[in-house]
Amino acid sequence: MALLASGSRAMASAARAARPAPLVRPAPLAARSSRAVRAVIEATTAKAAAPVKITIQGRRLEVTPAIRTYVEEKLSRAVHNFASALKRIDVTLSARGGDTGTHGAKQQKVDVTLHTLRHGVVRVEDAEASLYASIDVVCDKVNRKLRKMKERAIGKGTWARDGKEADFQAWIDSVVVETAAFDEERARADELSLARAASPTGPIPDSVLRSKVLRVDRMPVDDAIDAMEAVGHTFFLFRSPESGEVGVVYKRSEGGYGVLIPEAEGKSA
Repeated sequence: MALLASGSRAMASAARAARPAPLVRPAPLAARSSRAVRAVIEATTAKAAAPVKITIQGRRLEVTPAIRTYVEEKLSRAVHNFASALKRIDVTLSARGGDTGTHGAKQQKVDVTLHTLRHGVVRVEDAEASLYASIDVVCDKVNRKLRKMKERAIGKGTWARDGKEADFQAWIDSVVVETAAFDEERARADELSLARAASPTGPIPDSVLRSKVLRVDRMPVDDAIDAMEAVGHTFFLFRSPESGEVGVVYKRSEGGYGVLIPEAEGKSA
């Protein structure tokens, strides 16, 4: 009997071994594509984990050690939970009016431009009677704008999931901060020189006092609207993803947005 039982067990084991392995169905193409996109985003973010650089410039005012420390701490608290998306932050502190030689009541203005890795540029500004009040207001605005940027990116599936928010002290210890004096005359001369060299329409007249050379990226209209809101402008230039033609989105005074699309040469309306 023991021999028969042993033989039965051996036959059962052989039968189980001979069964074909269960088929593993591949994930649907859409799911695989989605995973691939997320992997690329997360890999890009991981490679770009270099310390964020903050440059603070004073324009008609001195950036004292106390001011530098206040800007660094307030701004770092505003942005550190979005650190994985940031590349560089430029801060300009300026005084205008009063005894500065410019018109109007004296005000202290703060401009902050945040350069992100994948989500364009975010720009915020504010002017108050007190410089420290301006810094406080600007940092609150920066935090709100970055939250909106993150929400839009999550909705489009382009936000890298880093799993947790950055530790504040660890992040602020890694930040690189430098100060620089703002040379207004040199900056304006450099602007005009660059614009004249890049101008496709010929010489720029002397009556033009300010100019800027812009990089115009290909993007759909909804992304151009998001970018316009991020920099706080009422219009924004973009290129059509299909044709490469330059277009303009703008805010309408009655509400909503508009789009300007150039007519191709040789075509009538």
